[in-house]
Amino acid sequence: RREAGPAAQAAPAPAVVTAGAPAPAQPAEGAFAVKRGFLEGEVTLYPDGSREAQTRRSRFALRSLDDRYVVAADFADFSGAVGKEDFDVALEGCALRIRGSKTGPAHALLVGLDERVALPSDADVGRIEASFEARTLRVTVPRLGQA
Repeated sequence: RREAGPAAQAAPAPAVVTAGAPAPAQPAEGAFAVKRGFLEGEVTLYPDGSREAQTRRSRFALRSLDDRYVVAADFADFSGAVGKEDFDVALEGCALRIRGSKTGPAHALLVGLDERVALPSDADVGRIEASFEARTLRVTVPRLGQA
């Protein structure tokens, strides 16, 4: 004959909140709590090294020409709502980091844009130029030793 122990006891009923009543300070035992604000501020949904980050294709392509490298991406799917002021292009080590700007009217369209493009060793990082024409962001990086 087995006796009823703590494991055999019934689980407590979940807390019920009625409209207009304040929410309980702590969730009922066994209930899930919702964390508020975990996506506020600087957040990377797919951290470097995660499987999701590895499977996501880059929007940007690096083309090698005789005298320069061109990093470009087409933003035609944003139907003219995006301009050059909506991008932040920076050099971080030997890579370009291209992000959607955190301000401006197109912020919501580019909020997840944060990509790095590795530059070859003969890239002249002191002469980088960027342009946005015909809904294409183009970053030109001359090769070292080229005029």
